[in-house]
Amino acid sequence: RDVAYCVSIPGQNEWAQLGSSAAVLESALESLNIGEQSSGDLPLVDEKKYPLRGCEHLAALVKFHSPGRAPQVASTVDVVGIYELGHSPKEQGGSDASAQGRWPCIHAIFFCDITVDTLVPDLPRPIAGEHIGRRNMTLAHLGVVLGGDDLAAHYLLLHLLSKTVAVQDVKVGKFSLNLVGFPLSSKDQASAGTFALSSPATRWVSGMLAQLVPRCVEIPFELKTVNSSTFLPNAESGDLQAGVLQLAADTEIICDETCLHEGTLDERGLRNLQALQSVILDQTVTYVYPFQPINMATNLRVLVFSNGKSILENDCDLYLSESAAAFLASIHDESAASFMPLDPMHTEQIRQYLELARHMEFSVPTEVSNAISDEYAALRREAHEKGEKMMTQAELSLIVTVARLISISKGEAELSSASWKEAMELETRRNERNTLAKAARPATSADPSK
Repeated sequence: RDVAYCVSIPGQNEWAQLGSSAAVLESALESLNIGEQSSGDLPLVDEKKYPLRGCEHLAALVKFHSPGRAPQVASTVDVVGIYELGHSPKEQGGSDASAQGRWPCIHAIFFCDITVDTLVPDLPRPIAGEHIGRRNMTLAHLGVVLGGDDLAAHYLLLHLLSKTVAVQDVKVGKFSLNLVGFPLSSKDQASAGTFALSSPATRWVSGMLAQLVPRCVEIPFELKTVNSSTFLPNAESGDLQAGVLQLAADTEIICDETCLHEGTLDERGLRNLQALQSVILDQTVTYVYPFQPINMATNLRVLVFSNGKSILENDCDLYLSESAAAFLASIHDESAASFMPLDPMHTEQIRQYLELARHMEFSVPTEVSNAISDEYAALRREAHEKGEKMMTQAELSLIVTVARLISISKGEAELSSASWKEAMELETRRNERNTLAKAARPATSADPSK
């Protein structure tokens, strides 16, 4: 028998909760709600075992009676079982053994992983020709959210479609994105150490994205939050305590650097930023155990909003257009409230499009791979002859990732030559814009550790 401490999925958005199978049974199981108890001991939650401290959630001990079949750490599951309110933290060796109350417990009869089919509505699946229409609809909506910046909308769409996969033991597909040009937030807009954004501009974009992706977690880079939080799971005390980055796969992490003001980043804060950097570069989260840390593979998307270039190293940086930056600077709570959202049908179609595209099987044909290699060699040879900067292996890898995501956005199961050419054009536009933006306005974000 295996026993796991299970919690509500961190960062799960309300629409995804309503669309889950658990919600279908909610009314029938209302009397067994683990969040309420009319008499006897109160049900407990261990705050240290939930990644987002201070956020409301439900929790229960789940006993899996089939040896070897318990879910892995940070996995998402639906559980059907027998409910009881039967164990105290002291009996289970919990970290809060002095608390008065008892932990809810579920004896699992059946459980299964939550799949894409449980996260999107039961709409007719788009046929091949409809992917372009869904793609254009999504680009148009993202463009409105970003103040009409078409280039930024394209890169944001590619980011939302990204997913880390292993190809011959090499991780590919990750695509962290830094959107540069958001207005700085003032100190009086601080979020008091909670995992919620305070700037109207960043909250505006994050709120719109929350309507499209099942799970997103906001991390404001306020010194109080970064210095006081624990980003990595830690079991040095003998009992595993959750870290902020102990999140379910496909969670969108939205980082707001616009609220990072002058101050001291202490040792814990530095470790937290290093942990987030490891997620961006390696897609790993370190579980800190007493004798040896264990790196666990993860699959998290990281989106960074900043005024100047991010203090984190990201896969892709893009300066917003001047009109988009001006639009975001004009955002305030009243103007955000007047925004007309998509109608429910189009919203559901975009959600379905993003989820289905992200989980597509994808491959790179040998002939396309060879053509890319030949073009890469030719471009380097030409640049060398002209005495110009030659394309690096990292730049080639980024363009291949962009091309891969462009093909996926069109519903294509293989990388096409047309998507490769489009990726080259997008990257040219991005590099030109970044060069002009840096010349006109040097990056203002600075590493507070320096």
